[in-house]
Amino acid sequence: MSTITVTEVAPTPTNTKCVFVIDDRESDVSPFRSPHPGGNQILEQYHNKDATDAFYAFHGQEAHEQLRRMKSTPRPMKADKMTKEFRELRRKVEAAGLMERRYGWYVWKTASTIAFWVLAMALGYEGHWFLSAVALGMFWQQSGWLGHEYAHHDVFTNRRVNTFIAYTISNFFMGLSANWWKLRHNVHHAITNVLDSDPDIDNLPLFCYDFVDLNRLSTSWLARKFVPYQHYYFLPFTPLLKLIWNLQSVLYINTTRTDLNEKHRRAVKFEAATLAAHYTWYLAYLWFLTPSWMAMFISFAVSMGIAGAGIALIVFLSHDACEIHQAAKRESVNFVELQVLTTRNFTPGPFMDWIAGGLNYQIEHHLFPSMPRCNLNEASKLVKKFCLDNGLPYQCEDWDVCVSLLLQRMRNVAMEARRRIAAGKA
Repeated sequence: MSTITVTEVAPTPTNTKCVFVIDDRESDVSPFRSPHPGGNQILEQYHNKDATDAFYAFHGQEAHEQLRRMKSTPRPMKADKMTKEFRELRRKVEAAGLMERRYGWYVWKTASTIAFWVLAMALGYEGHWFLSAVALGMFWQQSGWLGHEYAHHDVFTNRRVNTFIAYTISNFFMGLSANWWKLRHNVHHAITNVLDSDPDIDNLPLFCYDFVDLNRLSTSWLARKFVPYQHYYFLPFTPLLKLIWNLQSVLYINTTRTDLNEKHRRAVKFEAATLAAHYTWYLAYLWFLTPSWMAMFISFAVSMGIAGAGIALIVFLSHDACEIHQAAKRESVNFVELQVLTTRNFTPGPFMDWIAGGLNYQIEHHLFPSMPRCNLNEASKLVKKFCLDNGLPYQCEDWDVCVSLLLQRMRNVAMEARRRIAAGKA
């Protein structure tokens, strides 16, 4: 693993000046803490660092034009060989047209996904309430990927259009706050699998994925009760994921009125209205299209369970059995290494490409988050060669192997938790 030379280690500030370097020019981004769509945490994580690769990964033409208008001063940063070659890879990807919008494909994908919702309503109306619940669960599972792509601005160049459709899919159809998701997901992308920073691996008191993170057991009696057995209940837990996200979305809306991000404060009323609309149609669906209270409960459990497990058994497997980095040592890897070493693909194929919503190409997605899903397979050929040339492992396994790897990781951490608890060290 190469030693990083593109970053300058500095403490992350909270209310101090925030500057970073893009293309060898330093800019003061302190005024953007509040209006930044991705939240202020990302800006602070890159304070006094070379943010070139992260900026190009997450921003479109509008942000580049805004950056050019900002006052900046020269600050050359020495990029290591891998970083230079990745920037050349990005130019090749762009030259091959793999970052270009694929409007026709997304029209088909959006329509075919919403067709599951139409099917669910039609089956329920005809009295087939159980099949309706299955169709609704599949609609939510597939909508999770589609909303993810609109929120990443993979579809249109106009970010406002992407955002509006993300609200429609996530808030109205799924009952998930788009802004709650974007806040945590943007941080996840920028600092993947970094302890105390990436919210996607901060799952205590239920789950712990790294021996270092076991140090927090002493602060949570619930974690000491649960974590030693986490490998037993992980799979039964996965159907609850969507329900948990629904609850977190409601809590987020209730707290956003005091959020530091002004864009999210302005959007809170619209988000609240779209979530209310979601629960209006969903409760009406349960009330009118199920024949009894028991059928209503089964329908709720089936649809939520299919969506929850269908999402969890993709997203958890992609990262949680890969390398995890301590926050204090994040600078020991560059942007490319951080994305590749902390991410695992699933063996591609027509069914896997569909059921995983393209996130079986997680490595490519993390390197190029705004790349249209239908281009990820072609990009994977270039990324594999890049990894081979730079001595990086291109982690790709069959889905069932990924399940085994995660369960083994969880078991190892659980056994260490038992040992520490028995020794009075947790």
